[in-house]
Amino acid sequence: RLVSDWSSDVCSSDLQTPFYDALGPGTRDNVGGLANTTTRTLFALIAPGDLSYATTVVPHELTHVVFDDAVNNPYHAPPHWLNEGVAVYLSQGYDSSDRGLVSQASSSGELMPLAAIVGQFPTTQQRFFLAYAESVSAVDFFIRKYGKADMVKLIKSFGTGASDDEAFRSA
Repeated sequence: RLVSDWSSDVCSSDLQTPFYDALGPGTRDNVGGLANTTTRTLFALIAPGDLSYATTVVPHELTHVVFDDAVNNPYHAPPHWLNEGVAVYLSQGYDSSDRGLVSQASSSGELMPLAAIVGQFPTTQQRFFLAYAESVSAVDFFIRKYGKADMVKLIKSFGTGASDDEAFRSA
């Protein structure tokens, strides 16, 4: 989960300030975890005693490190939604909360095309959470339709410098 999910008594500014100081200037205020893939370092804003969040954020951020190892090349980065979708899928699955967000956005005509979330996610809370939900929804769909082996093939193809279209076609 993200900082904005937490109640103010669990994640006070006493915890947030040193966390954001460690991450540096320009860190978005909705960041609750971060993987620095260059230094292979994970950061997470975990309140004392909040082991439930730790069991989600650590695998999520570790997935980013492994994902980066698989796709790292100087020519082309995979879409951000794929990176985040895989991290959410592996750390918590496509849960009822995300299913509800996607269903509601679909009913109201507010779904974002995946092309809209290939880079940074929106900054407003509603769209930010929807971007994560849509990302894990797309990964879940891909795995149900094509299987985990093809998802691995898709991810590895980015490591060869394949474009998005080439990567999806090869998988």
